[in-house]
Amino acid sequence: MPFPSRSAAIPGRAPGRALDHDNHYYEANAEAYAERTLRAEQAPLFERFEAILPPRAAILDLGCGAGRELKPLVAQGHDCLGIDLSPSLARIAARHSGAKTIAGDFRELDFPGEAFSGILAIASLLHLEGGEREAMLASIAHWLRPDGLFLVTMKLGTGFDHAADGRGYALIEKRSWLGTLRSHALEPIEAMQTAVAGTVSNSAHDWLAVLARKS
Repeated sequence: MPFPSRSAAIPGRAPGRALDHDNHYYEANAEAYAERTLRAEQAPLFERFEAILPPRAAILDLGCGAGRELKPLVAQGHDCLGIDLSPSLARIAARHSGAKTIAGDFRELDFPGEAFSGILAIASLLHLEGGEREAMLASIAHWLRPDGLFLVTMKLGTGFDHAADGRGYALIEKRSWLGTLRSHALEPIEAMQTAVAGTVSNSAHDWLAVLARKS
């Protein structure tokens, strides 16, 4: 499928309150945030995701940040596209990974059905609240090919929380989150809980990574 040039921009609607606020943080702190995340370990279950991708897979990274996950995927010959709401992070991701990137709102993306063999949402869907998160999951399921892979990380808890730096996070409970994924034909094949200590997170909530396959 046609991808944009190395780093492009798309127009978008006004972001939701949480996403808009958080993007101010990422844009203002892009270089420092990139340095911190690029030093961190890959997302939980990322190696498993890599290992079962088909050769030269089309990959979409929603909220790609500085391109930490994109870089090894590009190195393996996959056809990768990253999107981040922060223009600075999108540029950093393109430079770091060699992938094509878009600066824009991933809620505004419009791809044909079954366009991708793998989709990543590493610490990105947690910036959306209920209805918008459900709509994104429906889009993700639509964009994935049959048996396509989806790797997503979220924070565990209930309600909505704010970190010390002001960023907001929608929290999920494991059982209900797995059920939500299944309701969108995204069948979990592995889940891993990770303690917050040692991650780049500055909130007190543990992470849940889920690797799912489109059924």
